[in-house]
Amino acid sequence: MQQRRGLLFLCLLPLAFLSYDIGRHILVNQSVPAFFVEKTPDIQILLDGHSEGATVLQISDGLTPMAVIKMTNLPLSRVEQAESVESSPFKNGERIVLQVVNGEVIDYSRGWMSATQRILLGIPLHPDKMTE
Repeated sequence: MQQRRGLLFLCLLPLAFLSYDIGRHILVNQSVPAFFVEKTPDIQILLDGHSEGATVLQISDGLTPMAVIKMTNLPLSRVEQAESVESSPFKNGERIVLQVVNGEVIDYSRGWMSATQRILLGIPLHPDKMTE
C-alpha cells in the first residue's frame, strides 16, 4: 500500500509541476501596434576652429549654426547680429569652421567633412557633394 502511494505521488508530482509551469507563461498576441514611434535620425557634424580642436557633434535634426555656436559658450560679437535671418539647418556630414579672435566668435563658414571622415562615421557619400 505504501509503495502504491509513493508511485502515485511520483506520477502526480511532474504533472502538478507542468501544470504550474504552463500556467505561468503569458501568451503574447503578435498583432500590429496601434501606432509607430519613428525616431528622427541624429545628425553628425564637425565643429572646428574653437579651442578644443575639431570635434564631431551628434545633434538633433533641425539645429541651425547659431544654435551650435551657442553650445560652445564662446562670446558672440557680430555673428549674432548678422544672423538675423536664420540659415538652413545642418545636414548629416556638414562641417562648421568658427573664426575665433581673442576668444570671441567673429564669423563662421560651412562646408562638408572629407570623404574619409564621412566613411569612418558611417555617413553615406553623395556624388554631387564630392570633389576629385
